[in-house]
Amino acid sequence: MKTIALIIGFVLLALGIAAFIPGIAVDGVLFGMFPVTTMLALAFIFTGAIGVMIGLSHRRSLPPLAGDGKDLRNL
Repeated sequence: MKTIALIIGFVLLALGIAAFIPGIAVDGVLFGMFPVTTMLALAFIFTGAIGVMIGLSHRRSLPPLAGDGKDLRNL
């Protein structure tokens, strides 16, 4: 799953950055097919960065329990 998150994160990040390149996004249309706005491009960049961070994280398990140890993971 982390590999999928990394791949999708890079794709979204690339699309978000491409929306700000004048030769690729002409008149608010990315690659001549997809209409984009500044807010949509920023959302692509934000979610892409989150996906890359998840894909590159080293955590393999759930964090340790806090408090008395009773939560939904024990059910």
